[in-house]
Amino acid sequence: MGDRFRILIADDDSTERSILEKILRTWGYEPFLARDGKEAWDLLEKQDLRLALLDWTMPDTDGPVLCRRLRELDRQPYTYIILLTAKGKEHIEEGLASGADDYITKPFALKELKARIGAGVRFVRLQHRMLDAQEQLKASEEKYRELVDSSVDGVVSADSEMKVILWNPAAERIFGYTENEMVGQSLMRIVPARYREATQKAFSAFGETGSDRAVGKTLEIEGLRKDGTEIPIELSVSSRKIGERYTATAIVRDITERRRAEEEKAGLETELRHAQKLESIGTLAAGIAHEINTPTQYVSDNTRFLEDSFADLVKLLRKYGQLLAAAKEGNLTPELVADVEAAAEGADVDYLTEEIPQAIEQSLEGINRVSTIVRAMKEFAHPGTEEKTPIDITRAIENTIMVARNEWKYVAEMLTQFDTDLPLVPCLAVDFGQVILNLIMNAAHSIADVVGDGSNGKGQITVSTRRDDGWAEIRVSDTGAGIPEEIRDRIFDPFFTTKEVGKGMGQGLAVARSVIAEKHGGTIDFESESDKGTTFIVRLPIVDRATDETTKG
Repeated sequence: MGDRFRILIADDDSTERSILEKILRTWGYEPFLARDGKEAWDLLEKQDLRLALLDWTMPDTDGPVLCRRLRELDRQPYTYIILLTAKGKEHIEEGLASGADDYITKPFALKELKARIGAGVRFVRLQHRMLDAQEQLKASEEKYRELVDSSVDGVVSADSEMKVILWNPAAERIFGYTENEMVGQSLMRIVPARYREATQKAFSAFGETGSDRAVGKTLEIEGLRKDGTEIPIELSVSSRKIGERYTATAIVRDITERRRAEEEKAGLETELRHAQKLESIGTLAAGIAHEINTPTQYVSDNTRFLEDSFADLVKLLRKYGQLLAAAKEGNLTPELVADVEAAAEGADVDYLTEEIPQAIEQSLEGINRVSTIVRAMKEFAHPGTEEKTPIDITRAIENTIMVARNEWKYVAEMLTQFDTDLPLVPCLAVDFGQVILNLIMNAAHSIADVVGDGSNGKGQITVSTRRDDGWAEIRVSDTGAGIPEEIRDRIFDPFFTTKEVGKGMGQGLAVARSVIAEKHGGTIDFESESDKGTTFIVRLPIVDRATDETTKG
């Protein structure tokens, strides 16, 4: 296979290709590059490429389609395939079912990338050596055994009755059982009860193919050690038929480090979501302050007016008191009456009678406005819970519109069309509010690119909800410039942005997709037309499907 392991990188994004090429060369691999599915297929046919990094979505032919075509050839030696995808976990099984051996979700961490590629390289190298050894098995049983014993991964073989016939030193290290303790024993000894059915199928399925050699499934399960503890392992099962005897062999990998890398990646994603939320709050802070300042100014100005008016009225009331006292004593004089009339004229009673009720009404309106803004902000920023709870998404959207008002009011009119019969929807309220905020702010920015400061006319943002069978659908539409066709397939990519430096992190839509697809089991998509605008469509299950399935089970 040569000193440098040859790896195919198939990705239509030139930047990602370049980054992966540099990383692989740094790690000592020899990368081959393909811009689309056709180039990838040509290289796979012509070059001895034992591992392929295939982007899920590519021009001409997608990664899963290439997987199926390659597996249909059933060629040896085996090409190990890792799919690169930004899709949610609900799509991963589709990729693995197409024949992929592993996957890496974008954005990937270097530790995870290195671990997964390293695992693939070890698998290919080991399988390559195993294929050579199997061809010479009858003449070179000792060499084959030496190869297996030197493997850094566990190598375990079982017969058609699931009895262990091969158990190498690495398997001893992983599970704690010696070869003598396992040979002749059931393989299920190292498999927890909850995984036994899947493992049995993986090891026995090859016998149904009728072929002399077959590659079965790759499973991620927990392995059961001799001391009773469980560890995460990966089983890659292949088979061979010698005469009438079938033997299944599994490459066993301890994937504790990979799991740790995945946890670190999940932590990074959480940090990115927090960073994006802080970015939004920073952007909104000045606007919210302005929104509160305006009604506060109503209250302040009217309070000062009432203070001055009250002082004038107090003076007048005192004169009226003097007039009343003089009348009771019979000492009423023309001078006192004239003095009272002057005081009434100075206080401008008719004016105050008309203006004071208006000042009170305006003050109450200002206080109510501030209260509404504060309540909306409080509900929007409430820390919430880590579990979904049924919420009124109409109220959540109204709060978000209120919080973001200063972002859109200068450039757009806001139109809402809410389904009044929409039931409560299981949501993570804070995360849902963040998604709607991102979409409204994007809509406002898109319109601003067309109308400028809005002094010569505004655009329109329309937010609507409706029930569609078991789904709640939210649409956020704008009359902006639309999304250019050449970037439409990248808008959900992390850190991708068309805004100027310092205007955004490029995380808004990436976070939105993560929240809706991964956390809520929903979908987010868009429709866009150049020079006419864009509509983002969010769909959430009205019934929490995970909870519903658990209940049914």
